[in-house]
Amino acid sequence: LHKPMVHKLFFLLLILDLAIVIGELFIDAEYPPCTIVKREAVSCCPIDHSLHQDHSLRRLEGSSHQICKKGFHENTADVGCEHDETAHTVHMVLGYISNIILGLFELELLVLLVSMERFFFWQKLYVMDFFIVTTSLAAGIMAAVLETNLWNAAGIIMIFRGWRFVR
Repeated sequence: LHKPMVHKLFFLLLILDLAIVIGELFIDAEYPPCTIVKREAVSCCPIDHSLHQDHSLRRLEGSSHQICKKGFHENTADVGCEHDETAHTVHMVLGYISNIILGLFELELLVLLVSMERFFFWQKLYVMDFFIVTTSLAAGIMAAVLETNLWNAAGIIMIFRGWRFVR
């Protein structure tokens, strides 16, 4: 594990994993799942001038904030959503590749744990890596099995995965 070629391989895998995580975040931002769109979106409809009401302003924290464009008002109707199958497939494939890379990192850390025995736990950076990789891998596997985004748990862990790059 301490040969230069192995270090280069794991460094390249780390850069690839970081690029995949950024790609996944981009896909999530550009093509959010319909559950999020339907939960967060506001339906805007043309203003009916016969009612002489303009509902285009909403009160947020004591100030007016325009939600809908001029000439439209907020409506309680359900918001439509078109599911982008290609983006979903790319996101799933990137998730599987990331999980494979994390599995290799986990295997590396397990080999270190077995070879170093109790001395492994004296190295705080190894312990932190072990926690981050194990938690990220568990969240990635759960997301793949449940076919959902674990934004609350995995989102924070994704930030910490950048730690491996810094280290």
